[in-house]
Formats: sequence, C-alpha cells, structure tokens
Amino acid sequence: MTPWEAALGAIVPVDIPDSTLKVRIPEGSQSGRQLRVRGKGIPSNPPGDLLLDIQVILPPANTPKARQLYETMAQELAFDPRRNGKG
Repeated sequence: MTPWEAALGAIVPVDIPDSTLKVRIPEGSQSGRQLRVRGKGIPSNPPGDLLLDIQVILPPANTPKARQLYETMAQELAFDPRRNGKG
C-alpha cells in the first residue's frame, strides 16, 4: 500500500482466489502489521480467517516533483525512526 493509505487509513481492494475484498486499513498502520479478516480464509465449517500482512511501498524519488515532495516531508515532519522506533 502507499504511505498515505497507511498513514491516513483507507479502504483497499484485496484479491483472493474467488473474489476481491474491500479491506479497511486503520490509520497509522505500519509495514509488518497483520490484519485478520474473519471467515475469508480457508473454506471449512466454519470458514477460517484470512491474515493479511501490511507492506508499505514507497514511491521512487525519480522526478524533480517527487524529490521535492520527499524533501518537504523531511523538513516539515518531526520524524526520526531511529530515536524511538515508532515515529
């Protein structure tokens, strides 16, 4: 998912073998977090739960505009993941 979907929360489509689910991503989600979707896992009686691992993918800074956006975030956001590990 995108950084803004993880930070702000979103509803994202997730393809599963027989359909597509719309899954609500909580605000402030981080890579490595696991979400449980009850009853959408392995079919049985009762059906199992589906576990989804969140992976945040950063867009590349390969254009002047993208680079400018990253530089603005670096200046404006008081964020140091090495200080407390949680943002």
